[in-house]
Amino acid sequence: GVDFEAQAERTGPPWVTLGLLALCLGMFFWESQVGGIESGRAFFFLGANSPELTLSSEPWRLITSSFLHAGFLHIGLNGFYLWSFGSALERRIGSPLLLFLYVLTAVVGSYFSAAFGSGNLSVGASGAIFGIVAALGVVGDGNTAQRLRRLVTAIPNLAIMLAIGFLIPNVDVWAHLGGLLAGLVLGLVYTRPRPLESGVLGVLALGAIGWAFWSLLEWQRTVAPGLNLGF
Repeated sequence: GVDFEAQAERTGPPWVTLGLLALCLGMFFWESQVGGIESGRAFFFLGANSPELTLSSEPWRLITSSFLHAGFLHIGLNGFYLWSFGSALERRIGSPLLLFLYVLTAVVGSYFSAAFGSGNLSVGASGAIFGIVAALGVVGDGNTAQRLRRLVTAIPNLAIMLAIGFLIPNVDVWAHLGGLLAGLVLGLVYTRPRPLESGVLGVLALGAIGWAFWSLLEWQRTVAPGLNLGF
């Protein structure tokens, strides 16, 4: 098994969590400069999840949308949860795997939103945050039965978090559900990897983020000018 407490003591600052927070804040500042922190045009220009485009010609929106937020309350809450749960999970599984889990759960959450949601633009790190919380609830040492028992213990909290989304207007419940399911699966199948394996997964996740933002910049340069977005 893995001694997570000992592992936590050996882990330094949660650099990946801090980096993800910084990227969210940087994108939030960019929103304010482009068209406003609640502007649909600004969201679209900066890579919001636009279902028809995301599922066809612009899949990079699955990732870029997870760094955009609609207003101070949105980024404040998501930033708080990302720091609280992300740093805790990073100390358990390591920085590279936390980055990999964030990207994968964000992609799954954004896909669920695009495929099953209302069809409107969506933004936010909530899908990835639900994935982090779900993984944190079940990841650990022990066999499958022990992990499933942890899952049973975590179900009430996860259900409450998911139910809140139905009570608040304009919350993307499908993104929450997709991220939660992806986080649960990753938490249940987790085994402590060798450093090389962990590093490879981290590099893949970093490469996916780089590809997404490079694609966004290329789209802004070549396609967006012809859309007359008014910037």
